[in-house]
Amino acid sequence: MDYQTIMRNIKKVIRTCRYSWLLPGLGFGLTFAGGIGLSVSNQDLRMDTQIVGLVIFTLLAVIGVFYTVKAFYYFKICRVRACLYHALGGLLFNLVLALVTLRSVGAVYALHRHSRPAKVPSIEAFKPPPPYPSKQPLWIDTDPACGQGETEDVDDCWALIAALRSPELTIRGISTVFGNTTGEKAFQIARQAIERFGGSYNLDHRPPPVFEGSLSPGAPKWERTPASEAIAEALRREKLTLLAQGPLTNIATVLVNHPEVVGNIERIILIGGKYPGDLFHPGKQWWFHFRDFNICKDTPAAKRVLYSGVPLILIPFELATKVMITRSDLERLNSGDEAARWLRQVSESWMSFWENRLHRKGFHPFDALAIGYAAMPDLFTCEVRRARIGFSLFLEPFGMGRDLEVAPHIEGPEVFYCLEVDPGFKEIFLERLRGDMSG
Repeated sequence: MDYQTIMRNIKKVIRTCRYSWLLPGLGFGLTFAGGIGLSVSNQDLRMDTQIVGLVIFTLLAVIGVFYTVKAFYYFKICRVRACLYHALGGLLFNLVLALVTLRSVGAVYALHRHSRPAKVPSIEAFKPPPPYPSKQPLWIDTDPACGQGETEDVDDCWALIAALRSPELTIRGISTVFGNTTGEKAFQIARQAIERFGGSYNLDHRPPPVFEGSLSPGAPKWERTPASEAIAEALRREKLTLLAQGPLTNIATVLVNHPEVVGNIERIILIGGKYPGDLFHPGKQWWFHFRDFNICKDTPAAKRVLYSGVPLILIPFELATKVMITRSDLERLNSGDEAARWLRQVSESWMSFWENRLHRKGFHPFDALAIGYAAMPDLFTCEVRRARIGFSLFLEPFGMGRDLEVAPHIEGPEVFYCLEVDPGFKEIFLERLRGDMSG
C-alpha cells in the first residue's frame, strides 16, 4: 500500500472519529435553532418540541456513543492521536447529552407530578372581598431594585409608594426576596424607601415594618426566615391579602412551615402568567423578550403556591402593556412631593433603557398594576382560567422554559386572570404618586 493510500485511509478514519462529537453537537445546535424559530413565531409547540427534542437527543446520543467506541477502536489499531482526541471529545459530549436528557425528563416529571389542591376555590373567592370597616389589610412581598442599574426595573418602588398612598389599603408589613436584585440589596432598598416615605400617610406616622426574606430559591429545605415568620405571625392575628411582586419563595416557605395559617390568606395577588406559547416582546426586536420572571426564578415555590388552594389573582405582562409610563409622565412627578420626585429620579435609567435599547416611548409599570388591583379592583376586568406550570429545558435559553401558563382548556387549578384595565386608571395612579390623594 503506497503512502498516498495510507494517508487517504487515515483521513477517512479521522473523519469517522469526528462524528463522535460532531453529531451530539449538531443536536444542541438544532435545538437552539428551533428555540429561535419558536421565539419568532410565538407558537405553542412546547410539548412537540420537548418530545421531538428528547427523541433527537436520545438518537444522537446512541449514534454518538457508537462512533465514540469506534474512535477508541481506531486509535487502538492505528495509534493516530487525532482519533484519541475525537474519542475523548465524543465521550464528553455524549456524557453531557445524557445528563441533559435525564435532567429534562426528571424535571418534567417533578413539575407535572402533583396532588390536587387542598381545597378548590369557589368563583366567589376570586371576587374582591367586601368593603372593610376601615382599610383592607395587605402584606407586600417584594424584590425592589429601584433603578440601581440601567436594566434593573423600578416598578416595585412605584408599587410601594402607590400602596402607601392608597386610602383603601393598610400595609401590615413588607417582606423582601431575591429577584430583580440580590436579597440583601432588596432588603436594604425597601427599608430605606419605607423609612424615608412610609410614615407620611399613616395617622400614627409609623412606617410599616420591613423583614428580610429568602436570598435564594427555597427548595428542598424551605428554611424559615425573618420574613416568613413575620408573615405567619401576621396571619395568625387576622386574614390578609398577600401581594407577591417577586419570586414566591417567602410565601411558599410559609405554606410549608405554617400550614395552620393558610386559611387566613384571603387571596394572593401575584405578577405572572401567560398564554401557552406567548412571549412578551417589550421592544421591536424579535429576538428579545421577557421571561415569566417571578415564576422561573423559583419554579418549585410557584408550584407550591399554585396548588395551595388559596385564591390566586394573576397580573400578567399582557395586562401591563395596557399602561405605559412616558417621559412626560415622569416630568409630572417633578411637580409632586419628595416621594414623587424621588421616583422620577430613580426611574431615569430605566426609562432610558426602554427608549434607547427597546426603542419604545416609555415603560410598563408591571408590579404597580398589582397594587392598583388591590386598591381599585373595579377598574380591572378579570376572568376565571386554569393554570399550570410549564417547563422545557430545551426552550429555557429563550425564555420559554419555566412559566405559569394560563388558558381555559388546560388542566390545572382555577385562577383569576386579569385581562383589561380601565383607561382612567393611569391618571388616578399618577395623581396618587404625585401626592394628590383626591384621585
